[in-house]
Amino acid sequence: VRQQVATRFPAEKSALLATLKFSDPTVEIKDGSERVLIHVKATVSIPLKSADAGTATFSGKVKFDDVGSQFLLVDSRLDEVAMAKIPERFHDEISALARLVAGDKLDNLTLYKLSSDNNLEAAAKHLFKSAEVTDGKIRITLGLNNKWKESLTFR
Repeated sequence: VRQQVATRFPAEKSALLATLKFSDPTVEIKDGSERVLIHVKATVSIPLKSADAGTATFSGKVKFDDVGSQFLLVDSRLDEVAMAKIPERFHDEISALARLVAGDKLDNLTLYKLSSDNNLEAAAKHLFKSAEVTDGKIRITLGLNNKWKESLTFR
């Protein structure tokens, strides 16, 4: 998951009054949350102002795409952006740019593609039951019915 997310950064978006750059992503998988959190460093440049550094947090859900035999990050969104020195009149534009990054860079990101060369992973396409966050990992449950289950864990 971390490797796939890292391929999407640095990311930059510009608008009339601001340029927003995100870099250095870290992935957090919390127990009890259905969303994968992505924390990034954020830098905003506004004409005639000094650049400001801060942070942003994006998140998304994990979904299995049985057609592509892959796990995707979907429903990506901006959860938080924190910039200390940026005047309040720019906050809406900065948030709008950050939401564009969530959609462009993170939505439908392939987190893991099942390999047809691995027997268990090839079978997983047909046996997928659920994906849940447990102990800071995404646990994938496979099974023919409720009596037989096997779990794979991806970091």
